[in-house]
Amino acid sequence: MDIIESTSTNLRALGKDEAWLHNWIKEKPARLGLGDIAIKHSELIHYRNQGGRLDLLGYRGDSDTYYEIEVMLGECDSDHGFRVLDYWARERARNPNAKHVAVLIAEDLSGRYKTVIET
Repeated sequence: MDIIESTSTNLRALGKDEAWLHNWIKEKPARLGLGDIAIKHSELIHYRNQGGRLDLLGYRGDSDTYYEIEVMLGECDSDHGFRVLDYWARERARNPNAKHVAVLIAEDLSGRYKTVIET
């Protein structure tokens, strides 16, 4: 068995951007480890003319669960943390009888925003 040394890097250093990460997730949503989910929407507009777009809306039919997914490269900031909770609340109002999970994906969470909210 060969043991290979590794180094830390980030997606930008590899020439990848957030759009690439969105597409990578959409190609195979199971990569998120959330089960058999389907991506129902990408860039779902919540605030007209203000740039408020939920990155991805996933759905798992067997548990009637929506996943409000916010993606960012680099270190997580409070703006993204609050934004995913806002989108979660808005989608919960749209589909009140379903279960909802806020999902925040970032390269560096630094232990600050590792909260998952479910209803």
